[in-house]
Order: sequence, then structure tokens, then C-alpha cells
Amino acid sequence: MRWLAKSVVQNVIHLLPKEEVVNHFFQVRVSRRLPLDDGHLRKKAEDAGRHLAVIRDAGHELERIRAFEFGAGWDLVGPLCFWLAGVNDQTLVDIAPHTRLSLVNHTLQRLHHLAPELEQALGGSLRTLDPAPLTSLTDLRERFGISYLAPVDAAATGHPDATFDVVTTSDTLEHIPAAALPSILRECRRILKPDGIMSHLVDMMDHYRYIDPKITVYNFLQYSDRAWRLLNSPIEPQNRLRLPDYQAIFADAGLTILDQEVKEPTAKDLEWLARADLAERFRGYDLPSLGAKAVRITAVAAGAPAT
Repeated sequence: MRWLAKSVVQNVIHLLPKEEVVNHFFQVRVSRRLPLDDGHLRKKAEDAGRHLAVIRDAGHELERIRAFEFGAGWDLVGPLCFWLAGVNDQTLVDIAPHTRLSLVNHTLQRLHHLAPELEQALGGSLRTLDPAPLTSLTDLRERFGISYLAPVDAAATGHPDATFDVVTTSDTLEHIPAAALPSILRECRRILKPDGIMSHLVDMMDHYRYIDPKITVYNFLQYSDRAWRLLNSPIEPQNRLRLPDYQAIFADAGLTILDQEVKEPTAKDLEWLARADLAERFRGYDLPSLGAKAVRITAVAAGAPAT
């Protein structure tokens, strides 16, 4: 099975010196998942547009906000889409220095080409993007108002209280161990302004499905915690949290969920879940909650005025 092969490969890469460099080489030269093709880039732009809609609906002017994102990733498609839409000040952090200059420059080229068709996804007219290559990641601040900081622990950012108007993540929370999430979200609550807003996109499907269509999006729910520790990728770990788990963690972190847009399971999905031999930890969930595939969570600090 392809997903088991990927699990083995990534566990081996994790043991090698310069793991980040080796993984980047593998993604570009072997699996060819990077750089993104235009279809995947459009999808990331649409995700950025979903965050931007939340920010606008909360009454914030894009030109005036200070935005914070953790888990920014390889190619910075989302932050550069934010800049296209008018955001002038962004701080991005990663637990490791994932971002690669070559991939960011590829993003610049493709966004310059695709910008006219991205206006609808990003919610309006866009700035003109200069696709000239960056010579260093420090150029991001000068040209796009983007500060990229890594390695930085998102649970201890060092920023003062009430620094940011907006906190966002895209397909990040599902990769963070459950035990670490409350402290990270509490830190985000601390650095969020009283009238600030959070927008998180969470993919709760088995990510191995993206490289192995022979398994279901719920494949990982069949394995015990002990078995999953062996199968889980140490490079792209999946915490397997379900929708009620995220709701509880947000509450524990002192956050109030204002809205959630859930990708619900289909009738066929529910039939599969009802028949599946699920690991014991997943047997206590109602099937619709267990089968939720993705969610966009909009949240504010508990006690903050509703927007």
C-alpha cells in the first residue's frame, strides 16, 4: 500500500541528519508534490479567501490589521494572497524553518500569472504583484510586510499581550499533538487584541488518502493509539482529533467558537463508519461528529464582545 510506504519513508527520513533538507529534496525530486501545481495553488488561495471573509465580516479593515499565523509552511501562498488582498502587516512562525526561497519565488510567479482569476476567491480587486525573485526571506518584510520567524514555539511567541487583530491557521491544527494544542491556543488568545478574531481551517481526514486513493478518509480511525504511533508520520503527524475534541480544546483555551463551517460526512461515509472496526478510542462518538471531514472555526477570546 502506498500510504504504508510513505509512512516507512518518512520515519526513515526523520532519523537522518538535516531532516528538513532531506524531506524538501524528497518532496521536490521524488514525490513531486512541490512546487504546487496551479490547481493546488488555487485551492490554497480559496482557503486564504475564506479567512479574509471572516476578517471582513468581523469589521476589520485589511489594510489596518496585524495578522499572525503559525504553521505557515513551505511556499507562503496564503500570506502572499493576504498581501494581494491588502494586508500590510503579517507575522508568520514555524516550529522549524520549513519555508524555502525557491518555493516562495515559484509562488510569486504563479500568483502573478493567476491574479486576475483569483479576485473572486480573495473577495475583491487585488494589488499588482511584482514577481521578481526574492534574494532572501528578509525581503519578504520589505516588499510584502511579512515577517517569517523560525524556529519559534507557537506556545511561547514572545509577543506582548494584545498584539494582533487576527490569528489564522490553514491545515495546521491537525498536525499538532493534542496535548500541545491548549497551550498554543492560550498563547494565541493572549496575543490577540480584545476585539480580535481567529480563523482556523482544520482537515480531519486521513492525509495518507491524498497519496493512496485505495484507502478511505477514515482509514486512520481503525488503529489503536499504540499502532498509530508506529504508522504515524513524524514529519507530517496526524493527531486524529475529531470535531468534539477541537471544540473542547478551544473551550479549555479560553476561546468562544462563534461559527463553524463543517464538511459533513455523506450517507455513504456514515454507512462505512457504522460497519468499520474502529479503534476503541473512537467508539464513543456519534457518527456525524466522528465523520466530520473538515471544519472552519471562527473564534474569539471568551468574554469578548460578539462581532
